[in-house]
Amino acid sequence: MNHLIVFMLVISMYFGSSEAIKCTKTILGFENKLGPGRILTVDNSGSESIVKFNQKPHVFTVTRGIIPINFYLYQGPYEFHLVVPLEANVPSCDVLRLWTAKNDGVYNGATFVGKWVKY
Repeated sequence: MNHLIVFMLVISMYFGSSEAIKCTKTILGFENKLGPGRILTVDNSGSESIVKFNQKPHVFTVTRGIIPINFYLYQGPYEFHLVVPLEANVPSCDVLRLWTAKNDGVYNGATFVGKWVKY
């Protein structure tokens, strides 16, 4: 009986981990809360996107890997270099991870990430 319980435990752990591995994409969104008339530019590997104030978040879908994804956020003479780690163990499969640009810096949800830097 003990062998059956151990066997069932091993089988359930195998299939449970297989389901977690299938998650290969992360959805990243960027929104502009800088103020009316102020434009946020999001640059990802040379691909620029303009996000206007209070516009729907601009969304990127990226494939997970072991390397981080680099984003450069620009507003006027300021920039913010955002490095998003995409390790497979991050539990946010197909869930929008929202980054918000505000006057004092960049936020991930309610968490302050960093200040703007003049370039």
